[in-house]
Amino acid sequence: MSHSDPKISVLIPCFNSERHIEESLDSILMQQYKDYEVVVIDDGSIDDTKNIVNMYIRKSNKIRYFYKEHSGIADSLNFGVEKSLGRYIMRLDSDDVSLPCRMQLQASFLDRNPDVVALGGSHFNFSDNIFIEKALFCNYKNNNIIRNIERGLRWFPHSSVIFRRTSFDQCGGYDVNFKYSQDLDLWLRLSKIGDIACISNPVVKIRFHGNQISHNNKNLRSQWLYAQLAIVRHLLVAYGFKDPFLNNRKDEFTKFIKNNRIYREYDDRRIKWVLKNKKIIKYNLSSVFKLFIGYGTTMQLLTSVKERFIGSSVSYKLMRCWIRDKSF
Repeated sequence: MSHSDPKISVLIPCFNSERHIEESLDSILMQQYKDYEVVVIDDGSIDDTKNIVNMYIRKSNKIRYFYKEHSGIADSLNFGVEKSLGRYIMRLDSDDVSLPCRMQLQASFLDRNPDVVALGGSHFNFSDNIFIEKALFCNYKNNNIIRNIERGLRWFPHSSVIFRRTSFDQCGGYDVNFKYSQDLDLWLRLSKIGDIACISNPVVKIRFHGNQISHNNKNLRSQWLYAQLAIVRHLLVAYGFKDPFLNNRKDEFTKFIKNNRIYREYDDRRIKWVLKNKKIIKYNLSSVFKLFIGYGTTMQLLTSVKERFIGSSVSYKLMRCWIRDKSF
């Protein structure tokens, strides 16, 4: 990186994103802060995404576009960081929208706090026909964030984050073993290098699609499994045990967690909870949203309450089981 390179690289991975990517790009080009570039990584789209991005490239020299064979989100993000020129990497999904003050707020925070390696922010949730005017997070730093993650509570969304390129390289980037929860795994590993922080200012609007409540039971189970893998892996290393993803034990570790009675019971309880509350959770029910406007989204409220009762000790129990049965 040279003195002429932009300070911020905005990383936008996309796959068949023709419907919403214009809104995402517009939200970056309208930023108050101007020392940035946009790196779009097309993970093998077969729709009109490429033509749309090229139209924007003709209007702005801040955008660079890279097309690659489909390989998944973690590999695409690593590819994008490798192509980036900025010392700060800002994430944005191709269907989300950055607020106009985002870059200024987050870049100035990192400038003032050299101990912070990654910074999230508050956000608004919206869909095509509903907007929830409530930010979901307060100012806090490393210990509270990591403690919440370890307990299975919610953390800031991937699209709200900016991180230091040097710290990302130091911890090895996104782990391509994670089809889901690759952001969670990265924050946990970055927390070993420096502080993870969050600001209360809303920085992004997160789009929820009509079918998104996490698509289906299979995807829900996969997301929860990868989240537990990341958390238990983090706890093991934090307590001085070997990283189970090393020494060719990843498959053994994954199978152990997936088949463990504690995890299976936890997984079943979560699925039953989602199915029981599916009428409440659907993001296209504006009347329900209005009832809970003071609590952020209904999903946030119910999930937080639920996790405090059934999820907070699961990761620690799984860690102890692995140490007892498999730590050799």
